[in-house]
Amino acid sequence: ARLLLDEMAAKMTEVTNRRLFALSVLSACLLPPTLVTGFFGMNTKDLPWQNTEGGTWFALAVALAAAAASYWALRRMRVF
Repeated sequence: ARLLLDEMAAKMTEVTNRRLFALSVLSACLLPPTLVTGFFGMNTKDLPWQNTEGGTWFALAVALAAAAASYWALRRMRVF
């Protein structure tokens, strides 16, 4: 019975580790766009692209580029 419990515990630990890994990668990919949107969400003067046509799209492009760069860096480091 003890061996069966140990085997079940090992399988549960493996599943938990895979889920935590997926959450860690997702968090790492979403952190840069969150930083960018937080920066552009501040209501201060002289923000970049504040008075230009399509400034929101530029900010979106920067957020997507930051996410792509972090994804590329994680792939290059062979994290997943």
